[in-house]
Amino acid sequence: MSRIGRKPIPIPKGVSVNVDGSKIGVKGPKGSLQLELTGNVSVHVDRAAGTVLVKRGSDEREDRAKHGLYRALINNMVIGVTQGFEKRVELVGKDYNAKLQGHRLLLNIGYNSENPEVFEVPQGVTVTLAPTQSKEITEIVIQGIDKQLVGQVAASLRHLRLADPYHGKGFRYKGEKVRKLPGKQMATGAAAS
Repeated sequence: MSRIGRKPIPIPKGVSVNVDGSKIGVKGPKGSLQLELTGNVSVHVDRAAGTVLVKRGSDEREDRAKHGLYRALINNMVIGVTQGFEKRVELVGKDYNAKLQGHRLLLNIGYNSENPEVFEVPQGVTVTLAPTQSKEITEIVIQGIDKQLVGQVAASLRHLRLADPYHGKGFRYKGEKVRKLPGKQMATGAAAS
């Protein structure tokens, strides 16, 4: 039995979990999320204990895999509607910057200074710019209730301009270490004749 799948998910106050066949809905103070189950996995809500249990119908490989997966997804939904999720991405570079314009992020990331790169922020995610102490670093904060969507937006932003291994310029997750490579070096010494 899956060690993750058999753990009960506690339901905090103010959160309601509804199971309608293979559809699960979680509603909380920050919003609501939906999930559709596939395979031979079922979800039971124990209102007396205030928990959600995920059970599988067979020991087939696919059902064993989905047992832990769906438990983790439902747990993320409960956390998302109560606390929310946040990712921070840093834009490092002297001439690199970001500006927020409605649901669009205008990025000067070295390709064209007159026409900035436009990144459309999807619905369900809020993006803000956090102040930093360094003029070379712009911090972008991505928040939302859907963990997968928040992570996807952060990954898409990072993919626009990966951190350069020679100078360290570009997007990186906050706290991510970029290993700098040494540049080309001039040969020293006398040339052989």
